[in-house]
Amino acid sequence: MTEHPTEDTFAALYARAVRLLAVRMRAEAELRKRLLGGTKKTGPGDPQTVDEVIVRLQRERLVDDRRFAFEAARSRFEYRFQGMRRVLLELRRLGVEAHTASEAASEALDEAGGARAILERALAKRLRVGGQPKDRKGILRLMRQLANSGHAPDAVRSCLSREFPDLLD
Repeated sequence: MTEHPTEDTFAALYARAVRLLAVRMRAEAELRKRLLGGTKKTGPGDPQTVDEVIVRLQRERLVDDRRFAFEAARSRFEYRFQGMRRVLLELRRLGVEAHTASEAASEALDEAGGARAILERALAKRLRVGGQPKDRKGILRLMRQLANSGHAPDAVRSCLSREFPDLLD
């Protein structure tokens, strides 16, 4: 016998989901995990009820992984100046499927001006905050920082060799 959730349980989980979404957009997987985890007061959510809540939220367009991935990627490109690798890693960590993350991030990258423009902004910010590198060690540190923030190493090297030809071989 399949047990249907009571109206109170559904309403409580739905209200919690809406409160979570009011704070910020969330991927379906992240929201599902939060709802299944429950709270100290309510305890863990029933998987069947959580599924029903997620379906309703999708129908109401409050949960949309594609839109979430696009907005998250756009934010990381435009404000954090992260590269594609780092953005895709973050989206996967947040529970967005690889295909959805890749499509949305590519679209957001195009809107942000492309990988080269993001890299140049990241470099400008690093130079503004940390100052100009004085020697090869400083350039290598800068290369490592930019590569760690998700930019392609060959693009980083190319950009830095244009900017600092005397410090790179």
